[in-house]
Amino acid sequence: MKFWVIGCDIMHKVMWEDVNKLDYAFYIDSIFRNVCKVKLWICKILIEFDKREKLPKYLRKLAYSVYTLSRLDFGSAKNFIILTDNRVGWYSLNFLKYLKVCYNIHYVLIYLNPYITSGDEVLRFKEMADYVFSYDKNDVQKYGFEYFTTIYSGLPTSLLTNQMESDIMYFGGENGRLDLLIRCFEEIDKHGLKYDFNIVSVKKKQQVYSGKIKYCKPIPYYELVNKEKTTNCILEVLSEKQSGTTLRAMEAVVLNKKLLTNNVNIINLPFFDEKFMKVFTEPGDIDWEFVQKVEDVNYDYHNECSPIKIIERIKQLEQTVN
Repeated sequence: MKFWVIGCDIMHKVMWEDVNKLDYAFYIDSIFRNVCKVKLWICKILIEFDKREKLPKYLRKLAYSVYTLSRLDFGSAKNFIILTDNRVGWYSLNFLKYLKVCYNIHYVLIYLNPYITSGDEVLRFKEMADYVFSYDKNDVQKYGFEYFTTIYSGLPTSLLTNQMESDIMYFGGENGRLDLLIRCFEEIDKHGLKYDFNIVSVKKKQQVYSGKIKYCKPIPYYELVNKEKTTNCILEVLSEKQSGTTLRAMEAVVLNKKLLTNNVNIINLPFFDEKFMKVFTEPGDIDWEFVQKVEDVNYDYHNECSPIKIIERIKQLEQTVN
């Protein structure tokens, strides 16, 4: 039995890289092979035609040749290919069906977004999948999916040191929550906290308190984590459309930092600790003494959110089938 996880950016790698600790599981860090740009460009166009059933069959082999999945050694073992809902759209479903016919392939769909947001390609892929996992308990109960809390592979041990420079830190995009972020900042500033407040990709005309808030571009992930390890408390702010846990929460747990969040669902997660995590609904109601108080934070986290847990669950499900 083999497991393959297909990613394509640093965020996916941070979530899934733990699977490489298993002899029979592999994280593939790219959807497309490293081929010349012209060939990749041509094949991507062909793939789009194939998605619409407008590509002649004799061109499929050429189109599919740029996928990393087309060059993996599946052998005769039972293979599980794990795809998240936000990666399915890169593939022609005809290609995924082709793999299933040619090899001993089984698919696993991981919902990182609510089921209601599924596009047509995701819904069609769901019908091909042997197992479907979701972080959303409502979707799990309604559709019979398997449940997972969140996925995170931890951090290099070289990053797990502390050097306090701020009481609270925020780093993230505005993503429809700029007004809430500004109100949070105003309360932080009013209460005299030492802060490191960074908002990514905000239009110039929307930038207020620009002498205090750092309006910036995205930075490499581990550079962000290095900044987080110098604060006492990490601020997580979800927009109204979000309901799942972000990486900020997992970073707080792994780095043993306090977490201030407006995610009411965090209390249902296995690592929740009311001593070190506080939920707010309005910035004006935040307990700033909690944020400033320096404590020995320890979540006693033992990789409960590692993607290895998902693979172990699939193996359990396979035993019940067999």
